[in-house]
Order: sequence, then structure tokens, then C-alpha cells
Amino acid sequence: MGNTKGVIVSDVEEESPAQKAGIRRKDVIIKANDQKIGNSGDWEDSAYLARPGESIDISLLRNGKEMHTKLMPEAPPTRIAKRSQNALGMTVSNITLAIANQLGISDRKGVVITSVERESPAHNVGLEVGDIIRQIGDKPIQDVEDYENVMKEIKDQGKLIMLIEREGSLYYVTFGR
Repeated sequence: MGNTKGVIVSDVEEESPAQKAGIRRKDVIIKANDQKIGNSGDWEDSAYLARPGESIDISLLRNGKEMHTKLMPEAPPTRIAKRSQNALGMTVSNITLAIANQLGISDRKGVVITSVERESPAHNVGLEVGDIIRQIGDKPIQDVEDYENVMKEIKDQGKLIMLIEREGSLYYVTFGR
């Protein structure tokens, strides 16, 4: 790559605007709407300012050759932003690609805790923002919908056991009622 500046694409989600624009893993994005992309901050600024339905002219390098494509941003699907709050005093959200990258994980199954109320049952068992709920009882949790369904099923049980992941380690927490 020499002294070329830009951002290397590490992943492209299925059916994403990037995939639809033909962007691939290992491509190096060097310009967005004629603005040079020197680092990830430049790219994030360009992406943040993008409006759904307005194309972005992308210049990229693939195997050393410059290519051009148009990226059409979309409004994020509502399932990505879906959150759930319950009597345990915490809010959970689906694990988006951005959240997975921030947490340094590749497995996006489960839900991430996005807030914990002080003195709530979740706070009292030691749960923290960024913890991932992988399982409740014997039921694996894939997303917020699974989480809500399981919580409804077990709301009248005396005990609740959750498998939590924090910084790569797994452990159980128990809520007694």
C-alpha cells in the first residue's frame, strides 16, 4: 500500500449499502464525495453526514487499482435500534456491527446491556453497561426479540439465571425473587 492513506474495509455485512455498492473486505477507501479519507475519523465524519437516499461517491483501492462506486446510505433498520427495558432495571439492545467492534467481539448473538439503573436488581448483582446476555435459563438469546420472549415466559418463576459475557469471560448471575 506504500504511503497511501485511507481506511481498510474489515467487514461488509450481507445486504448492506456497502455490499450493494460492490465494496469488499480489504478495499481501501481513499475518498468520499471528493474528500480525502486519511483515517477512520475522516470516514466516520463522512458516514455521519450522509443522508439516506443521497449517494456518496466512493474512491477506493482494490489490489492496487483505483476504482469508483456509489454508496447509497439507508436508514438503519428498526431491529438494529431495538431496545428493551424491564423490571430488572436494565436496558438491552441488539448487538450491531458497530457495538461488536467497540466491544472487540465477533459473535453478535445475544443482547448488550446499554444502561443499568442504580440500586436495581441488575445493579445489585453486578451487571454493567457493555455486558452481553448470552443465555437466560437454558434458552440461548439471539436478539432483543428472544430476550423479551424469554423474560415474558419466566416472569413468574422464583429464580432467574443469566449467562453473561464480559471482556471475553463467561459467568452466571442469579436473580432471586
